[in-house]
Amino acid sequence: LSPDDARAYALLGATYNSLKQERSAIPVLQKALKLGSKSTGTYLDLGVAYYNTKQFAEAATYYQLVTQKAPKFATGYAYLGDAYLRSGQAAKAIDAYEAALRIDPNNRIAKQGITRARAKTL
Repeated sequence: LSPDDARAYALLGATYNSLKQERSAIPVLQKALKLGSKSTGTYLDLGVAYYNTKQFAEAATYYQLVTQKAPKFATGYAYLGDAYLRSGQAAKAIDAYEAALRIDPNNRIAKQGITRARAKTL
């Protein structure tokens, strides 16, 4: 692994995620970003790693960056909604799910999430 190859670190981090080794993925993906990775996938992978380690506020931060970098990527908004919902922010979750559904009305994650979020705001 080249010590200054952002893409290699991003791929290694994605591999750790796919192996359910999120705690190993986090520092590797952070290193990829520090080395200049601009890939939306790196931000998404880091959000997933934080989410799967129950660090929902951190996950939301990276999912927000995903939605800024790829504003037409419905799943980014759906994942953001999930992170907000898990961190107790149902109103923000609903906003994120609605954004996902405006882009893709059939997004399963957003459809299921918005139902859960609305139930929490009753």
